[in-house]
Amino acid sequence: MLQAGESMTGTANAAPPASITLGSISSKALTFESLLELASKLTAESDRQTLFVNGEWPLVYDNDMVDGLYDKLEADGYHVKRMPASEYLWFLWDDRENGVAKAHDSDDAVTAGKLLQYADWMKQLHDVLGDTSAFCGDMEQLKAAANAKLSSFTSGNGRFRYGEKVLLGERVAGIINVSSMYENTDMILKDFDSSIASPVLNLSFDGVQSQETEQKLQSFLYYL
Repeated sequence: MLQAGESMTGTANAAPPASITLGSISSKALTFESLLELASKLTAESDRQTLFVNGEWPLVYDNDMVDGLYDKLEADGYHVKRMPASEYLWFLWDDRENGVAKAHDSDDAVTAGKLLQYADWMKQLHDVLGDTSAFCGDMEQLKAAANAKLSSFTSGNGRFRYGEKVLLGERVAGIINVSSMYENTDMILKDFDSSIASPVLNLSFDGVQSQETEQKLQSFLYYL
């Protein structure tokens, strides 16, 4: 999916495609077929290293909360992928219905059907996007990766965050994990970074610009 400020070729600060507007979304004129059409027009830039951003969701999606990190990386020539919000929410929902956070004993066929439908839609988008995709592609594979190390963990959607790092780590040059200072889930997940195929940089933010954070980032990028 496109992130704010990212064009169809991955360039920051370009205008959004005309086919997707807030009006088309609110009027329900935006269809899944139109999303697939847009996805088919996205192209990967082979000369740019790809970084995957994972972590505490407000910091993943709000560039201002990480001191403009994502704009800076794009301006420096990196292609930044952020964990898809749709997968994040799907995993929370599935864990509540079927997993470690299951809230009831009865099976809900309607909910199960919706989860399967949404998983299929994300898989279709992933396949069409190809190298530009930030989706894991297979939600069952994602759950298996999460269960391998964190089968009973429920804090901060940490199972999803770990599983995404495992699967995306095989497709990107490096992973940047962002969190607020002393987030409990992040402190636990760091212990499993050695099982990730790509190098992982953990950055914590507390609302104050830090020279140490910038130094860590530059050292990480230098050795990719």
